[in-house]
Amino acid sequence: MTQLRYGGGGAGSYTLAPVNARSQRRQEVEVLRIVSAFGIVWYHTASVGRDFAYVGLIAFLITSMYFATRHAVAPKSVASRARTLLIPWAIWFLFYGLLNVVRHQDFLPMAHGWGTGILAGTSIHLWYLPFIFFCMVGFDWIRTQVDARVLAVVCVVTAGLLLALSRFWREPSLDLIYPYAQYAHALSGVLIGVFLANCDVLSRRDRVLAVAALLLSIAMFSASLPGVGVPYLLGVAVTALALSPAWKGCIQFDVVWLSECTFGIYLSHIFWLRLIRSSSNIPELALPFVVFAVSAATVWMLKKGAPRVARYVV
Repeated sequence: MTQLRYGGGGAGSYTLAPVNARSQRRQEVEVLRIVSAFGIVWYHTASVGRDFAYVGLIAFLITSMYFATRHAVAPKSVASRARTLLIPWAIWFLFYGLLNVVRHQDFLPMAHGWGTGILAGTSIHLWYLPFIFFCMVGFDWIRTQVDARVLAVVCVVTAGLLLALSRFWREPSLDLIYPYAQYAHALSGVLIGVFLANCDVLSRRDRVLAVAALLLSIAMFSASLPGVGVPYLLGVAVTALALSPAWKGCIQFDVVWLSECTFGIYLSHIFWLRLIRSSSNIPELALPFVVFAVSAATVWMLKKGAPRVARYVV
């Protein structure tokens, strides 16, 4: 029997590998991916609890880099990364651009030039894919040059310092043009993901101390900083717990059918948000649940009805 397993290409990347059963996938991690996607939908759809919703992006970042940079898995080629991330990005880039034209807006905002406009994308959330693509390609190369132990230590120390000093860089970064402010905010999540992917070469005590020091650094220096303190404190804690072998087998029911839709949910939810907002008066607190459910249902149906198309789209 074959099954889609984590392929290291990000939130929706899998490769075929022989396994005994679908349930061998760690359901704790699959639940985390679902909750992360819902958090991102919540952040874009409601004004209530946005700091808590932003935890979803931090977990999304960490898990993407975790599965992409595990030391026991060989680095992927640039072409493989591009197929996984840039082809869906290009398709949705075109889709949202045409949607902008229909709404009598510019296909691509270019107030700051072509390069920045392309990186930002035709919809506000598309910045993530080229960013994570370049991060993965960069660390694919770094992993061939640096020992896993050194990489883990450097990444967790750097992330800890960035978060401890966030009061000094967060406000100035918000003055950067889009999407560079997002890059600055996301960098710590990328580094933490790489650390967690390689920290098993360290002793259990050192791993626990590193995560504890990281959380303490955030709690002491960034806890009250909007957009950083709560998202990173909870995002790191929840992700580290979910990825810990100690929790393996904690969840017995199968959620893979839904977790495999999270990449498509991320890409499509802005479209459904606009459509639902324009055609109904759903209360704000209900909107994240409706948008998430509609996005998940359409992605699931596409995967079932047209798997070859879905492979490149969601």
